[in-house]
Amino acid sequence: MTDETDQDAFTKLDRFFEELRLEMRANPELAVRLVKAIGAEVSFEGTLAVKLVNPRELAITSDEAGFRAAFAAMTLADIKTVLKAHNLASAVDMKGLQAPELIDMAYRRAVAKAAERNV
Repeated sequence: MTDETDQDAFTKLDRFFEELRLEMRANPELAVRLVKAIGAEVSFEGTLAVKLVNPRELAITSDEAGFRAAFAAMTLADIKTVLKAHNLASAVDMKGLQAPELIDMAYRRAVAKAAERNV
């Protein structure tokens, strides 16, 4: 290979990785899957966390402290949204509970669901 061919190959690779970075920013679910595929830990905060946190998967891949940390920055409404989205609690189940109690419930139920699926 010549220097010019080498440079062209690097330019094309740079373009490929830039497109991949742009896609991962636009599609955080893809970013999470790719980061996990390489064996790295990933965490998000705020509205992105609400969208991406999967309590059952968290119960499988982390300890209780890690599970709780994933919910630490969420508001009460965010926690409720996650629990509803993952069928871990109904509005009736959550009525009157505060964030720590909801996180306790989420952990117990996520662990139970993971066990049901033999994971």
